[in-house]
Formats: sequence, C-alpha cells, structure tokens
Amino acid sequence: VVAGLAGLVFLLALGARFPPTAREAEITLTDDRPPLAAWLCGVALFLFLLGQASLQLWLPAWLEDRFGTDLATGAGAISRYWTGMAIGQAMLVVLLRFAPLRSWLLGTLLLSVFASGGVWLAADASTVAVAMLGLGLVNAGVLKLTIAGAAELVRHPQRVVSALLAASALGTALGPFVSSALVEASAPIHAL
Repeated sequence: VVAGLAGLVFLLALGARFPPTAREAEITLTDDRPPLAAWLCGVALFLFLLGQASLQLWLPAWLEDRFGTDLATGAGAISRYWTGMAIGQAMLVVLLRFAPLRSWLLGTLLLSVFASGGVWLAADASTVAVAMLGLGLVNAGVLKLTIAGAAELVRHPQRVVSALLAASALGTALGPFVSSALVEASAPIHAL
C-alpha cells in the first residue's frame, strides 16, 4: 500500500511543473501559499518515513521467518542501514557542490526505489545486510534534500519546513500502527 502511494506521488512529481525556485525567480515570488510541489513533498516524506519505520520494525522478524536467522542478525541488518545513512550523508555534503539540489533529490529517489529491490530479492540474510547498507547509502539525503527543495519553492520557507517536519513525524509515529495493522490483516491470507 505504501509503495503504491509512493509510486503515485512519484508519478505526480514527475508530471508536475515545478515553479522556479526563489533564487531562480530572484526572490520575486508573491504568493504566500505553498505550491502543489511543496505539498507533494510533504506527502512523499510522510510515506518515506512511514515505510522506513515499518522496515526498521519488521526486518528482523522477516529475516527470521524467511531465512531462519536470529535477532542479532536482524539487528545487524538495521545497523548496516544506519551506517549507510551516515556515510551517505557525509558524501552528500560534498556531492551537492557539483550538481543542483533537484538533480540529487530525483537521483536519490530513483536510486532508493531500485536499492529497496535488493533487500526483497536477496537470496540469503547476508545479502540482505549488504543490500541494507546500500539502501541506507542512497536514502541518506531523502529527508534533508526534500525539505531543502520544497523550501526553495516559497518565499517564507519556515512555514513549509514546519509542515514537512510534521508530515515526517506523523509518518514515523504511524509506522508501527499501520505496519502492525497490515501484518495482522494479512495473517489470514498467509495461513491459507
């Protein structure tokens, strides 16, 4: 469900005409309302953090169920994800000097979608751990790049930034509830 909604937001973002950034328009924005692109960034961050929280919660159990691993192996895979995030954020600071923010944001989003496939298609737990490192590496800047990109679209970025942080927090907070409800609802299906 989250993947479907994220795909819809991604398609809307690809088809949306983004207004010029405040810098590109030489700070001539007159409308105080955030454009559709800024709202889409909020929806995308909500879904991203909902999915990230769900992945962190359920990966150890999934590894145990699928590959018969122990809790330490699942925790190690999550640790690899956060290690990748730390490395990726450090790299992003340097890489942002060489290309525009929007290019990095779109590239990061595309790479994140493809990198997540490595987790689900892995043949064993050690491959999942390596895939989690790669996923963390490319997910590193999604939150910060999205907030920075949306803030460039408006004259008063503090309003958009606080809304995006609220959407992010809501996604993180609802992750356990939504993912637990989905697992519980799918239990009868798996019993068949």
